[in-house]
Amino acid sequence: MQLWLIPTIYAVASVIGGFVLPRLEARYLGFGLDVSIASAQAYLSAVASGMMALTGIVFSIAFVLVQFNAIVYSPRLVIWFARDRLLFYSMGVFVATFMYSLSTLA
Repeated sequence: MQLWLIPTIYAVASVIGGFVLPRLEARYLGFGLDVSIASAQAYLSAVASGMMALTGIVFSIAFVLVQFNAIVYSPRLVIWFARDRLLFYSMGVFVATFMYSLSTLA
């Protein structure tokens, strides 16, 4: 499987979940949490903006560390890190959280 498909699958599943799950919740779990619409919008927009900032910080620090280690150890470390599936799964989780927040806001 291509490695770029992993974050894409996470993103597509989160967008579908963001559109479907709130409707299912409103239909079958109608008791609610007594949260106003403005509060939910503020919460979801804060989660979306926070996840974008966190994603940028985490991946920039990771790649800077890999560059410093590649100078000291070996360039093979960069290739190993770039092909590691865990990196793509973590990116998928970050992107999925961001996309779910945006699709729920829509």
